[in-house]
Amino acid sequence: MGKQSIAWHQQCIANLRRSMASTTKQLMALQQERDEQWERLKQYEAQIARAIAEGRDGFDADKFNLKKGG
Repeated sequence: MGKQSIAWHQQCIANLRRSMASTTKQLMALQQERDEQWERLKQYEAQIARAIAEGRDGFDADKFNLKKGG
């Protein structure tokens, strides 16, 4: 690559900043999705544990809500 003007390099920096902003936004969205999945996982595991403790042989995950306080 040959010599480039200061303006060209400044444009490269501007492009990198936009790219970093986009990547950061995507990362934050992925982290939010991961956090939501983690909460669903914990709730589902708690439902299974409760069903086992109650001696059930199955349950509807949408209707078998956790009891308050537990």
